[in-house]
Amino acid sequence: MNGCTLFVALWDLLDTVTNGAQIKQRVKGIIFDSSPANVQPMQSANAVSFATLPPSQYSEIFRSTYKLILAGFFASHRAIVWIQSFFDSTAFETNYAYFRMLKIMDLPKNQLYLYSNADDICSDHSIEDFLKNQQERGMNVRAKCWENSAHVQHLRAHPEEYSEICGKFLADSVIPITPRP
Repeated sequence: MNGCTLFVALWDLLDTVTNGAQIKQRVKGIIFDSSPANVQPMQSANAVSFATLPPSQYSEIFRSTYKLILAGFFASHRAIVWIQSFFDSTAFETNYAYFRMLKIMDLPKNQLYLYSNADDICSDHSIEDFLKNQQERGMNVRAKCWENSAHVQHLRAHPEEYSEICGKFLADSVIPITPRP
């Protein structure tokens, strides 16, 4: 969700500049790889512990303990946001990119979702909920769900198919190739 968090910040920033709406209209499509998802506390803990304590360098006991501490922290934060939501209707969208993206009404019309059933950080069900929401809004949604690739590892696991899907999406939706006269 780091990419979605960055995207949301930049998309919102465009609302503050004079030609921001024009820039947004020029964006023809967006590709989501393993996102957007409503990442739960244990999933966040998995991501952070994997990035900060690589399995090859740290024992499983140490990593598991660290993961549980992180999950407790993330669950506490989520509980605080939930309590805050009783007083502030924007609490979740202010704190989580997933919920902010659900509120954005001017996302690019052409959207490609690449994800997996085997992702232990961003669940396929959460990504599918988001893409269904976008379909209901009339967006042009394409999706590919693999059965075996890990979080953001689809290109490594399926290089030819991944490249072909992205190329077709770009050619059909974003930068159509028109024959020269």
